Amino acid sequence: MVQIGEPVGVPGASSPPREWQGEVTEVSFNSGITAARDKAEIRAPHWRIGEDLSDPWELAEKLRLPEAPYSKKAAVYLVDGAGGAKDVEIKVRVSKCVNVSGTGKLVGSIGPIVIEGDCPLAVGEHTVKAQIKELPEAISHLRGLLQWSIEAGDLGRWALNASLVELFFILARPISPYKPGVWVEALRLVCQRGPVIGLKPDEEARVVANITRYCHADHEMEYDTEGGGSFFGVDYDGGEFVLSDYLARASSILNCYDQAGAIQALAGAVGANVKWIFLTPFGFIHPANLVGIGLCNSPFFKFYGTEKIVAADDPLRTGFGNHAFVEHGKIHDACAGPHLGTESRQQYIDASIDAAATRLRGDTPGTVADMKIFAGVTIIT
Repeated sequence: MVQIGEPVGVPGASSPPREWQGEVTEVSFNSGITAARDKAEIRAPHWRIGEDLSDPWELAEKLRLPEAPYSKKAAVYLVDGAGGAKDVEIKVRVSKCVNVSGTGKLVGSIGPIVIEGDCPLAVGEHTVKAQIKELPEAISHLRGLLQWSIEAGDLGRWALNASLVELFFILARPISPYKPGVWVEALRLVCQRGPVIGLKPDEEARVVANITRYCHADHEMEYDTEGGGSFFGVDYDGGEFVLSDYLARASSILNCYDQAGAIQALAGAVGANVKWIFLTPFGFIHPANLVGIGLCNSPFFKFYGTEKIVAADDPLRTGFGNHAFVEHGKIHDACAGPHLGTESRQQYIDASIDAAATRLRGDTPGTVADMKIFAGVTIIT
């Protein structure tokens, strides 16, 4: 609530006293991008006076993310140049207006974001059609208090109340498997831990590489060295990916399908699209950093009770019968390697498959010609 009082007295002047009181009551971010929290669509308004919309997100500590504030009604926009909207709708309640008339400029600011719109100064409930002046050029995540003020000509600039908000700015529209909208939980993770904040549209390859690195090294998962099974719903060609369980680490054990699904889902949250590649046959692997295991050339060593590294001709040496990974121009693999988008398909084959040892065993190693592209993740739950 703000009150504009009498101007400073001037001898001989007879200016009538001026008073004004008002407050912001609702904020709606009309970006055209649907967001979801806890698998439910977030609907406007994104803030309303008197409502506690702070989000005590339990996963923040588990995922080693910054503490509050988070909002139960986060909103998502596209970065500058991506063709997205800038629209914001604000409701303002003016309760007193004495000797004040016309229109003021309503201004909201949080970090580098400035929102402006014309607001009548007369008593009443006003809906202000405003816009974000300049969208960020890179992926951004802003959370905290959006400070409001009124600029009213010779009355100066007057502070109003603040509203708790959480805003994401992403590269492009999220992938379609996100229903009913892109999950703010996924955006929180990739923005803070990916990390992808500060990356621009022409750095999309770095976005995918950073997410791949996170899934491989920092999500605290471990390859299933006994059976190689999927624990998060996906099959060799993708399908349903249980992202909620992956985020919560409901299982710490997984396989390559799960990791391919994680990259596709998390990169897709910020608008980066990747291709799902399935390779069969595969063969023995060169020594690689197997997710959660370390250097290994026999991925099912636990089943056979061997060491992680065995001799090239060890009769108990195991390999991948098949393998899934993703492509964004070049190959990304968060299961073994990791491979961070620096290799072509043939370079990936050469770096990953111990073809000579595979042939000595009497098996056929995989080749580029054996790679099949599938839709990958089609449902996110």
